[in-house]
Amino acid sequence: MAYATWLADALRAQGLRVHEEGGWTSRGHGPLSAIRGVMLHHTAGAATGNFPSLGVVRDGTGSLAGPLANLGLARDGTWFVIAAGLAYHAGAGGPWRDVAANAGNQHLLGIEAESVGTRNDWTDAQLDSYPRGVAALLAHLRMGADRVVAHKEWAPTRKIDPAHWPGDIPGFRDSVARILEGDTVNWSQTWTNPVTGTTEPASVTLRYMEDRIVKRLSTAIANAGLDSTVRNPVVDTTEKARTAIGYAEQRIINGVVRSVASLLDGQQTEPASPEAIANALAPLITAAVTEALGQDNEKQADAIVEALARRLAE
Repeated sequence: MAYATWLADALRAQGLRVHEEGGWTSRGHGPLSAIRGVMLHHTAGAATGNFPSLGVVRDGTGSLAGPLANLGLARDGTWFVIAAGLAYHAGAGGPWRDVAANAGNQHLLGIEAESVGTRNDWTDAQLDSYPRGVAALLAHLRMGADRVVAHKEWAPTRKIDPAHWPGDIPGFRDSVARILEGDTVNWSQTWTNPVTGTTEPASVTLRYMEDRIVKRLSTAIANAGLDSTVRNPVVDTTEKARTAIGYAEQRIINGVVRSVASLLDGQQTEPASPEAIANALAPLITAAVTEALGQDNEKQADAIVEALARRLAE
């Protein structure tokens, strides 16, 4: 049982911006027990301001004493180190892995990331910094991405956080896993958007590509004429192919990160063409569609892949 006084150093070692809140090394409801993972939250705080929830996270509310998390993540990507000891963030829930029911506060580091929680208001800085910071903590603890749990996974009947993260929690864990495996792409790096021709951070281009895929996915499915019924291997029901393919959508979104990262690898100077982006996405689309529709529906999968690739190359 101890206080996690290494938090700030672990985050800074990965090049993250850190603010140490006064008294954090001794703040907490006593020491932590053995740390067995990291729990993700959103603050459900104000819609403006960099980290308007700091006071509540640090000091608590009228009904619950602070600290309410060990760490906070501001909208500009800065990590606020708030408490090295036990924080009241998990509440009733679980069990999860080797964390007993209702023992999340003792065994899980809690992170409150600033977001209203009712819509996707995650900033580009947070999309980059949240998984990088979690990866830094897990690297220090010598743990993998499987040790990331969302509050809504811990307490599914009463919590929704963190909400509206692109790719949801599986996508978040995928990002953490890639970072732990050595993906060091700097998403704040400036490059030329191959579609618009503008100069911008790579994270902005990434979001654009995600939105483009989501908006065009339904059109591509419709044009492929997928009105036949197939067995959805995920929920084991028989349904329209266009319904089953919805499962593939999130996997495609998650994979955009990998595809764009590979195009940026080596800090390339020549902008990637739309065709190159489509080609990079093709294996991912093929795998996602085939998994969603099943191996017995290869022709339908091919139709979707062709439609998506064609639209992405426009």
